[in-house]
Amino acid sequence: MLGTYNEQKSSAGFTLIELLVTIAIIGIITAISLFALQNARIQGRDAQRKSNLETIRSAVEFYRADCDTYPPNMPNVSLPWTAPALCGGNTYIQSRPGDPQNPTRLYYYTSPAGNLTYSVCAALEEAPAICSGTGCGTNNCGSAGRCNYCVSSP
Repeated sequence: MLGTYNEQKSSAGFTLIELLVTIAIIGIITAISLFALQNARIQGRDAQRKSNLETIRSAVEFYRADCDTYPPNMPNVSLPWTAPALCGGNTYIQSRPGDPQNPTRLYYYTSPAGNLTYSVCAALEEAPAICSGTGCGTNNCGSAGRCNYCVSSP
């Protein structure tokens, strides 16, 4: 009887061990992908910050071409950047970009020495190994703390 009973038993489902192993594998893959996705988000925001600084740099250089000096300051976020009427009144940026993560993180702009040079700085989440540029590492970039990435006049 025992032999005939085992032969009739069907294996139509999964065992508890098989289910636990499958769930564990899915959990490990999910954890790894979430970690990788977080890193990609940080890199994407840092790339956006660098792009924003290049946009601001272009506006500053166009301003200098029209006015023969760098602007003394930057407009607030989302406001246009327009030259004074004496310089033609051109608009260089329709809406000055802000930080992609948080509006309390600032882009620091300075134009010392009679507006003959300039520096625009940001605080990246993945700080570069070498912080180069005028004011890099010394200026306050809002809630992000010290700036660690700068672009400056050529």
